[in-house]
Amino acid sequence: MKIIQITEQGRQKLIASREIMGQIEMDMFEGMSEQEIAQFHQYLLHIKMNIKKLMNESRKHIVNYVNTTMLFTYWNIGKMIVEEQGGSRKAKYGNNLISELSKQLTFDFGKGFDERNLRKVRQFYLMYPIWDSVRPELTWTHYRTLIKIKEQNIRKFYMEEAIKGNWSVRQLERQIATCSYSRVIANNSEVEKIDNVILYNLNDNYSRR
Repeated sequence: MKIIQITEQGRQKLIASREIMGQIEMDMFEGMSEQEIAQFHQYLLHIKMNIKKLMNESRKHIVNYVNTTMLFTYWNIGKMIVEEQGGSRKAKYGNNLISELSKQLTFDFGKGFDERNLRKVRQFYLMYPIWDSVRPELTWTHYRTLIKIKEQNIRKFYMEEAIKGNWSVRQLERQIATCSYSRVIANNSEVEKIDNVILYNLNDNYSRR
């Protein structure tokens, strides 16, 4: 830990400023009872907490807005690439589109538009061709992990679980690596078997009456 050394002159200024602030506080509360002073501090704390809450909510809205805008931008870029690569008329240059586009976008905007990322953006659109199926609760990094899953039902399972559990990207990757989907399906199958046995026994007992 870095130790900050204060000169004697600085120390004297600090003491003087504290004395001034203390005097100001004393002047401000002059003529007020201890109960009134305590109520004022409580009132001040209440206002501060409301402002703090407002600031935190505003920051959250800003983060959500930026994230949604980024997802929407990448989704539309992917849509453009897919549409431009389609059709027999465009087939002759479709294969080279990402490579050349990467060079020009990198020149104009810098990092973030290498071929690998553009292919992920393209895959993102192919996996989620309807914008309403994209959940803004997840980040682009989450989706970069999800689009590696080819099976739609499995991909949807991990997307919904990540949202419900508020998983970080690392948690999502861990759940995929440990095949949590297979475990849940296996557990559900066992539960279904048990339910069927119970239902069979109930029906059998009922029929014997």
